[in-house]
Amino acid sequence: MYDVERMEIHSAMAEVWLDITEKKDALAGEANWSDIQDERQYLER
Repeated sequence: MYDVERMEIHSAMAEVWLDITEKKDALAGEANWSDIQDERQYLER
């Protein structure tokens, strides 16, 4: 899904997301996301 819409979403969200400053373990269930091609429906703003 790397397209213009995705870049626009990331650009807008970068204004509110905190910077990543340290590596953490993956969240439980993260493997469930590997097969999802279009995660836009799951985004909350």
